[in-house]
Amino acid sequence: MDINERQTIDLTTLIPPSSTTSPANQQTTKNRVGIHKPLTRKQEAFVTELIKNPKMSATQAIKNTYNVSTNHSAEVMASENLRKPEIISRLGDANNMIEQVLMDTVGEYGNSDKIQERSLAVDTSKWIHDKIHGKAVQKSSSVNFNFTQHVGDKSKDYGL
Repeated sequence: MDINERQTIDLTTLIPPSSTTSPANQQTTKNRVGIHKPLTRKQEAFVTELIKNPKMSATQAIKNTYNVSTNHSAEVMASENLRKPEIISRLGDANNMIEQVLMDTVGEYGNSDKIQERSLAVDTSKWIHDKIHGKAVQKSSSVNFNFTQHVGDKSKDYGL
């Protein structure tokens, strides 16, 4: 691929497909504790909405997915959904897949013979690091001392 070409990745392709035709065919999620019940169609749509639009709030994803009448209802439902282990697990799985795709791509460019691609890999790695861990913040402080009294007392000693 040429360095000037833009490659877009549809994040929804990274979501494992689930069938909603019958409960027996629905995908179950698993975490350290055990197997969770499968996601409902609306929960699946909620997760997909969050993955497709990473900057979207969970409240907005609820409004787009569920039939809610008030903003407060959407906030409560979003909070409840984000505490459900099966949704947490599914979002974590999607996040891990996206992370792996990014790492593979950065690794591929980082091992390139072309200096532009290596430079792009380094810049992308920095961007990913900043997104995950936050930007480094430089803090500075200054201290002011008041020497007026001391200088006034010493001026007599030095004949000033």
